[in-house]
Amino acid sequence: MAQEVVTLAPVVVTATRIPVDPKSVAAGITVIDASDLRSVGAQTVYEGVRWLAGVPSRVNTGGGADQALDLRGFGETAGSNVVVLVDGVRQNEGDLSGSDLSWLDIDSVQRIEILRGSAAVLHGEGATGGVINVVTHQGLDAAGVRVGGGIGSNGTLFSRASVSGLNGPWHWQVSGSAQDSDQHRQNFHRHERNGLVSLGWSEGGTLLSARLGAQTAATGLPGGLTPAEAAQTPKASFKPQDKGTQDAKNLLLSAEFGLADWRMALDINRRVSTVFSDYVSDAYQSNVGIGSSRQAVRAWRQYNLAGLAQRTLLGLDNEQWDSSRTSEAAWGGSLTEVQQHSTAAYVRQELGASDQSWRLFGGLRRTLAERSASGAQGGRIDPANTSWETGSVHQIAPGTEAFWRWGTSFRLPNVDEFSCYVGYAGCSNNSVSLLKPQTSKDLEIGWRQKSDNATRALRVYQSRLTNEIGLDATQFNNVNYDPTQRRGVEAEARWKVAPGSLFGLVLNLRNATFVDGAFAGKSVPLVSGRTLTLHWQQDLGNTRTFTWLTQLQSSQLIAGDLDNACPERIGGFGVTRLRYAQELAGWDWALNLNNVFDRQYYNFRTRCDATKRSVYPEAGRTWLMTAQRKF
Repeated sequence: MAQEVVTLAPVVVTATRIPVDPKSVAAGITVIDASDLRSVGAQTVYEGVRWLAGVPSRVNTGGGADQALDLRGFGETAGSNVVVLVDGVRQNEGDLSGSDLSWLDIDSVQRIEILRGSAAVLHGEGATGGVINVVTHQGLDAAGVRVGGGIGSNGTLFSRASVSGLNGPWHWQVSGSAQDSDQHRQNFHRHERNGLVSLGWSEGGTLLSARLGAQTAATGLPGGLTPAEAAQTPKASFKPQDKGTQDAKNLLLSAEFGLADWRMALDINRRVSTVFSDYVSDAYQSNVGIGSSRQAVRAWRQYNLAGLAQRTLLGLDNEQWDSSRTSEAAWGGSLTEVQQHSTAAYVRQELGASDQSWRLFGGLRRTLAERSASGAQGGRIDPANTSWETGSVHQIAPGTEAFWRWGTSFRLPNVDEFSCYVGYAGCSNNSVSLLKPQTSKDLEIGWRQKSDNATRALRVYQSRLTNEIGLDATQFNNVNYDPTQRRGVEAEARWKVAPGSLFGLVLNLRNATFVDGAFAGKSVPLVSGRTLTLHWQQDLGNTRTFTWLTQLQSSQLIAGDLDNACPERIGGFGVTRLRYAQELAGWDWALNLNNVFDRQYYNFRTRCDATKRSVYPEAGRTWLMTAQRKF
């Protein structure tokens, strides 16, 4: 099937926990559909978000295929300040490992919704930076078979296949993928296998679905380099035998149905994973087993009252997250058991004009949580939090809206942050954590416009944080920072500049600073003040398309440089990506060139000391040839 230039068609978003028209959402919303992902040759969800939503990213030092994304300038803890969802179900782990979605076949993705800024009322803790919601096809689009594969630089080989069917009210899809690559450094090989099965039933306003995903992966762990080594031999590794494995399974059961005048939805999610790391160079091994269960129920109703169009949303969320962590080293072994539990209730009320010319909303969420660790690490917290938000959307002209919102958000210290090693000064088994929950007061004002040929958006935001949870690199301890602030301007635009030609840009101007305490006026490390992503897609005719992307990112402070005293910085960089695609003999062929100008760069460094191996280089120029066909 020939690839087409994207049509800017109306969409519905569900990152708001219920299906709504994005015109009624008082937040920055970016929607990436399946054709967008194909146009840039994205191989993972996060890769698509980076290039199409202009979100800065950095390499996964644990060898994962997904890079870490930073929505609004949270630096080293960016992954803990964004909520990641698949079909509306939270995927974040209860530690610092972030969310890896490489198990999700990119061909199964229908769209990706990025909601920037606080979403604490609807999604709870860790949503100060925003929400990324991945919506899958689940066999709803059409019956058929899709196969594809690719070959590229660094010994890269991958294959994907999916089968979907429709039979009356039933729909189903089975997909699988396999990938092997040496990646861009010595001892950075990755061997990955993924599978996804979806089954659904839809009739008379009732929707039932089940999805089971599985992943197994093995990777080398090349470690860091000194700045000099990164400049001279960026492919090198001084840890040739370090390696790790990961196995994960993810089950989701969902239902949506009508009950009197209400719509009801239920989600039940169970995820288990095992991560094994063998640091041969340090004579150290770790094994982490994780089990998480999440249950959610919500109900919403739309009605007219007192001449106003109103909508009420009620919900309950419950989560259990347990982990068993063992380590073996030359100096001894250890075992830590972790238990985490949280329960939350929320309500959100909207009212507005019947012609949708304006809409006002308010929401409230109450969260009760308990987190404890015992064994080699100890600690316990049982915080409670109440978050709120209010705002409005106004139609100021056909296709043009202005909005504002104001509220609070929060983040709880996770198990890697609140627990401490028994035997260290100030720590005893089952001691009370010294870390407090992170809270934020968030304000955002925005404008957006949509026409047949273009979309434009401009947003200004501020978040003032108290007790921000971060790393004190001088002591290698997690601490509560003195008050900090995030301010920024975001601009997005996409327009058809000529028949068959689409141009887009995303500009982020960000400022992350300490506003009080010993570091007042200093910048928060690992935050680029300016990023610009440019996107041009051209239909060349005869089923041929050409895509050009460039991402520019300014310099940033080295991780841990809280007093901004290090004379060196992580340098700014620009990376360009090209893609040529053509239909030939019933197949969709594409050639992808990444980092076309072979920029040698890195965007993660953990030490100012130039003698330390703390630099993690990104890939130089690579190529990937792909082919895909749908039957």
